[in-house]
Amino acid sequence: MKERDSMIITFCGHSQFQATERVERELLLLLEQKVGDASAELYFGGYGAFDAFALACGQSYKAKHPGTRLV
Repeated sequence: MKERDSMIITFCGHSQFQATERVERELLLLLEQKVGDASAELYFGGYGAFDAFALACGQSYKAKHPGTRLV
């Protein structure tokens, strides 16, 4: 059986974003459902509230899934 290639996920959002625990749970659940234990590259911007939120979620996800690369 062929091993699945690394998934690439890009996050983009608004510079003015209000993070909530609910949105964080939903984003992490989505990553679990779509990526699981497969390898993945998560791409983030470097400006604004959404980018900071997405990066924090990516770091939480990576802590449980070491095959994840944050870019």
